[in-house]
Amino acid sequence: MKVQLSRTEQLPAGEYRSHIYFRAERDDKPLGEFEARVDSGSISVSIIPIFGITIPIIVRIGELNAEVAITDVKIMKHDSIYSTSMVLNRKGTKSVYGDVKVEHVSDAGIKTTIGRANGVSVYTPNAKRNFEMKLKDADKVDLKKGKLLISYNSDSDVNPVKMAEVEVLIDYEASR
Repeated sequence: MKVQLSRTEQLPAGEYRSHIYFRAERDDKPLGEFEARVDSGSISVSIIPIFGITIPIIVRIGELNAEVAITDVKIMKHDSIYSTSMVLNRKGTKSVYGDVKVEHVSDAGIKTTIGRANGVSVYTPNAKRNFEMKLKDADKVDLKKGKLLISYNSDSDVNPVKMAEVEVLIDYEASR
C-alpha cells in the first residue's frame, strides 16, 4: 500500500490532520446460498465482531511552532492512592505530543520518579488539556515534604526536547 500527498505547494502553512482506517470485512456468504434453519420455534442471536485499526496522519506545511506550559498542579489522595492533576496549555500553530514525568525532590535534593505517562497530546485547535495521573511509586517518598518536578518532553528517542517543566512546592494541607 502506498499513501502519497501531492500539491503541497498549493496548501497554506498549517497542520492538517486525518486518519486511515483499516478493518476486516465480514465473511459473507455468496448470494443465493442460505444457511439451513434448525428450529423455527427458537430465537438466536449471532454477534460477529469486526475489528479495525485507525492510524492518525498529521501533515505539517511551512514553519510551525508550539509552546507548552504546565499550570494548576494539584496533589490528591483517594484512599491510599496518590494522584496529580495539571493543565497542559498549548500555544502556537502545531499540536504537541510527548511524555509527562513527575519526580519528587526531597529536602536533601534526592530525585525519585513517582509518575510517568507516555503519549500525552494536545492537538490543535485545543489550547489546553486537563490531565490526571496516578503516582505509582508515591509510597517510596515523603509527600508531606519537598517539591514535585513535572516535565513534558517530546517522545523522540533520538533528540528528546523538553517542552515544559514546572517545580511545585508541596502543600500537604491543601492536597488532602
